[in-house]
Amino acid sequence: MKMTKAYLTIQAGNAQPERLDLILYRESVPRTVANFCHYLREAAAGKGYRNSSFHRIIKGFMAQGGDFLNSDGTGSTSIYGKTFEDENFLHRHDKVGVLSMANSGKNTNGSQFFITFRPVPHLDGKHVVFGHVDLSTPESRATLERLESVRTVGDDKPHSPVRIVDCGVDEDEEPDNTAEEEEQVKDTASAKTTETVPEEEEDANELELPESEDEEPPKTKAEAIKRRMRKLKLKMNQARQLNKQEVLKEGERLTSLEGAAAVRKRQMIKDKKMNQADWKAKNSKAFGVAEAHGIDGKHLVQQADSSLKAAFKKKAKAKANRFEMQDYYNSEGQHRNYERNLKSLHRAAVPLDESHTNSTDTFNPMSIATNASDEAREREGARNLANEMKRRVEKQKKKRERMEFEETDVSYINNRNKRFNQKISRNFDKHTAEIRQNLERGTAL
Repeated sequence: MKMTKAYLTIQAGNAQPERLDLILYRESVPRTVANFCHYLREAAAGKGYRNSSFHRIIKGFMAQGGDFLNSDGTGSTSIYGKTFEDENFLHRHDKVGVLSMANSGKNTNGSQFFITFRPVPHLDGKHVVFGHVDLSTPESRATLERLESVRTVGDDKPHSPVRIVDCGVDEDEEPDNTAEEEEQVKDTASAKTTETVPEEEEDANELELPESEDEEPPKTKAEAIKRRMRKLKLKMNQARQLNKQEVLKEGERLTSLEGAAAVRKRQMIKDKKMNQADWKAKNSKAFGVAEAHGIDGKHLVQQADSSLKAAFKKKAKAKANRFEMQDYYNSEGQHRNYERNLKSLHRAAVPLDESHTNSTDTFNPMSIATNASDEAREREGARNLANEMKRRVEKQKKKRERMEFEETDVSYINNRNKRFNQKISRNFDKHTAEIRQNLERGTAL
């Protein structure tokens, strides 16, 4: 297949520029490659990819660029007009480093493109793949990894500009496939002479299924076809499951705050496990020495400042745990009880509008009569407050019913008097124990 070699020189912030080698599928998608190469060669400012930036980077998904008009994902153009149609979907998003066209719907291709950081099969049939990153070169592989790890802020925008400082087209090449074609001719000839059932062609893009060791070779041609159909159905079902998972992940991340938080949480857990595995692999020698001597290996690999921080944190936690949440007669217990109550309060899933969040005016109760939205918020807040107070009373009632027994002496007339007696007992029982015993025995002077 005829291909075209190209490159992008990328600079993240003030770091050293790094090169990303690309291979473009000139034979299978010529119109898309011609559009891309035109903007690679264009040197005028605002007319091509040179000095443009990647405006969207999502770790574990993709990096998007090519908007040299607005630099925010809203600008796009092409050599065929404002947009041009999808050429074909012959290639798939089946590996790391796939180069594909970004669009806003069917037949809306322009100048924007994206590079994947993992296989994304749910984009097959929706975006035109026209190349891939040449991962055979160590520099391109390292550049792609650093591009994925760029720090981002809101809307997946890079914290520091990630610019294309240089780009261009190197050369066109047509790989020599004569040897492969000769082998294919020999294979087909041998298959015809032996008259055996033709084996299923291996497709690198298809999912691998577990092979059964006890499966016998087919006895008839109908049985072989039946087995092949069964394997094909299994592959289709697996592809549907993978597609569904990716669609759910993308939908969660883009449609709701809760979904985005869940995706971020899963990514954090995944990164944490990966860092722990790297840390254990890095310090495997120290852990081996510690295991041989029967000691804890963490102390051998822990830095001095980290050890001191952990000791101070443990000491502060022990000091804070001296007071329980139910101990209302000291500041530490009151504060912990206050923090616990804050966690149980109902919060709105959607943030308030800017008129409330950014306002610095003092709340005016008289404005309720003229502002229907404020009146509704006041009613909702009063209802939530009443529900919270009712919940606390029910919780205390259930706790009292669970803790009180028939054998307990009643020395109080109400709950307030009971708490007062408990406070007096806690502070003075150790000093008045003998006097109280003498009064109970009737031996007091």
